[in-house]
Amino acid sequence: MPLRLLESPKPLFRWKARKTANLQSLIPKSRCTCSLRKTKVPHELRIPILELRREHPTWGKRKIRWILQQKGVRTSESATGRIITQLIQRGSIPSAHLAAQR
Repeated sequence: MPLRLLESPKPLFRWKARKTANLQSLIPKSRCTCSLRKTKVPHELRIPILELRREHPTWGKRKIRWILQQKGVRTSESATGRIITQLIQRGSIPSAHLAAQR
């Protein structure tokens, strides 16, 4: 039975294509993105979302967006959800399920 070093020849071809005189080129490269997308949500939108969420910690992104629209603030549901997630990660507000337990 022959010795099988690789299941697929793709890595071998990939290494051969990257091979140079320097062996450092054979070290695997990171596949993650080099830069993260900058947020386009205005900073002024975070303040009313933070205030509403502190007053009503169990409200979600849909209800907060609806209340903000009633006040004349234009925002999307997904942008509201991203801001709430950022505020929870920073520790500015508790998550809804933790607030409901209190």
